[in-house]
Amino acid sequence: MSAHNHGFDPALYLDAMPFDRVVQLHVAGHTDHGTHIIDSHIGPVVDPVWELLAIAHRRAAGVPILLEWDAEIPAFEVVHREALRALELIGTAL
Repeated sequence: MSAHNHGFDPALYLDAMPFDRVVQLHVAGHTDHGTHIIDSHIGPVVDPVWELLAIAHRRAAGVPILLEWDAEIPAFEVVHREALRALELIGTAL
């Protein structure tokens, strides 16, 4: 979201992140207004965010992940699918 709104490369941002200090990663959907993105925690996580999560999780030595969905919460099955997607991307099975 910040990378989109401020025009920087998220991969370069991750390269500069001190991952030894990261203790948890948060991932969430957002609201896209075209010119800007709002961190609304609504809707499914988009593919580019999943890709960044996978990179960050590898660099952060497997810290816990929090899937945030704070409003317009769908049926359990939809949120569960998102959680399973996170597990798939980080290489963890239930």
